[in-house]
Amino acid sequence: NEVLLPSQSELRIQNAIPLDKRIILLISSIDDRKGVLPFVEAYAALEDKIKSTMEILILGTGDLEHQLKKFLAENKISTVHLLGHVDMIKVREFLKIADVFALPTKLDPNPLSPIEASFMKKPLLLSNKAGNFKELLLPSTGIEIEEITKESITLSLCKFAKLSNDELSQMGQNAYENVCKNYSRKEASKKVIE
Repeated sequence: NEVLLPSQSELRIQNAIPLDKRIILLISSIDDRKGVLPFVEAYAALEDKIKSTMEILILGTGDLEHQLKKFLAENKISTVHLLGHVDMIKVREFLKIADVFALPTKLDPNPLSPIEASFMKKPLLLSNKAGNFKELLLPSTGIEIEEITKESITLSLCKFAKLSNDELSQMGQNAYENVCKNYSRKEASKKVIE
């Protein structure tokens, strides 16, 4: 339950995460299908003024992890943090820490992580290739990633950077209300019965 977690600022202090940055969280295997590498390449391509306002946390491991680490080292990027595999309690903490949840997937029939992020009142940066994209991503709940290319993701990140804190907070609230309406046990049971 979210109320049992410390506050966002307490969790950021505990995990040495800056209080003054917008934190983008990816919970994903680091492989070609999940689009993590193009996402980080898009972040690296942002103007310094925009890039300096945000940091990226990536929970997960995978085939492209070595390639991603090499890219970060070669480009001297210290604001993308590869945190590896973490347990469910830590996942919840990092969802609380984050300002936005991102999933730049190329193919995913019904990913659970954006549903979990919505329950934690996080706005979404979501690929339209996610199977539940149409249910989760509304203009009021987040920003669409149209193509899994550096250029398209850069545009989505720039839109995210332009949002005010109040707009982000409202998107998170809208994401929460949307997921409660569509993904509660009661709604899921009704859909199964139908």
